[in-house]
Amino acid sequence: MRLALFTELFYPSVGGCERRFLLLSKWLVAKGHSVDVYTVRHDGRLKAEEELYGIKIHRCAWGRNYVNAMRGTRSGAGVANYALKAAAKVIQCRHDVNYFSEWPLLHALLSAPFSSPYVQEWCEVWGKGIYYYEKIVSSLAKHNVATSEFTKSRLVRFFRLPESRVFVIPNPVEPPPQGVLKKRHGRFVYTGRLVPHKHVDIIIKAFKPVRARFPEAELHVVGTGPLKDELKALSSGIGGVYVHGYLPDKELQELLGSSYAFLLPSEREGEGISAIEAMMAKNVLLTADFPDNAAKELVQGTGLVVKPTPEAFAEAMAKVLREEEMAKDMAERARRVAAKHDINVIGPKFEEYLLSVIEG
Repeated sequence: MRLALFTELFYPSVGGCERRFLLLSKWLVAKGHSVDVYTVRHDGRLKAEEELYGIKIHRCAWGRNYVNAMRGTRSGAGVANYALKAAAKVIQCRHDVNYFSEWPLLHALLSAPFSSPYVQEWCEVWGKGIYYYEKIVSSLAKHNVATSEFTKSRLVRFFRLPESRVFVIPNPVEPPPQGVLKKRHGRFVYTGRLVPHKHVDIIIKAFKPVRARFPEAELHVVGTGPLKDELKALSSGIGGVYVHGYLPDKELQELLGSSYAFLLPSEREGEGISAIEAMMAKNVLLTADFPDNAAKELVQGTGLVVKPTPEAFAEAMAKVLREEEMAKDMAERARRVAAKHDINVIGPKFEEYLLSVIEG
């Protein structure tokens, strides 16, 4: 099978979609399939053409200021350039399947008339502001993939898509390293982008009273983004807060393996791959009760859904520290839920789905 994957951002860019596509692509290549990734060269230091883990990466569009992370917007010129380049690649390079990430939508809209078979993936559905763009793209695609049942239900409800046209491929994660996890009581972790809609300030503010009650408590914030300096300033003077920036995978796995609970105060999540990775390492999940946060679906006796305020998060953090048996049970359940997302479970499901699309 020859797969063309069109995604605006790809490794080494850090984000949930980038992680998802890297793991799925690696798995397919390991099974003997061919994967070509067409993406944006958003950093001049990146090569225009590169091969990684057997994945052929084509940074076919140039866009140095492609993403404005603070505003959550894209460069209009950058989007148009990428969309045109994507359509050209669909026409020029024949693949068995053309697979489109959700963003920036325009790349799928321009390429759909030339793509057959064509699969459209959805990590989230906004339903406001860009409702009609999402509706048009979803209606053009005979094959739609949602990253969670939460997102599938929105596609069906908002755009009246038949359920048979939406298939769920959950986010994959790699199994954690073998060995006994040495947990440190009171160690909380957040990993993800440091951007406004993630609301990392909530957990930093929440941690101050927690630290006063539990002197052994720690809060580790891992990630990059425009709010890094602001969050560092906010945490200054609060003992036990560490704003790391980017951490290599090995160090991140060690941190998750030793941590007690994972905090996700995000306003929007398609599913929350960072949360699943933490759950795989037996972390209790505390996530925010926002309407567009699909990570709430991961709370199945695995943690707590928390009102998105510092006070509510502080109480939830104190609760899992006080009630150790409850927290231990939640952590075990978290591992079992996350195991359903193991790449060795999701990979075959993804492969089987793509082959069924080819066969018609």
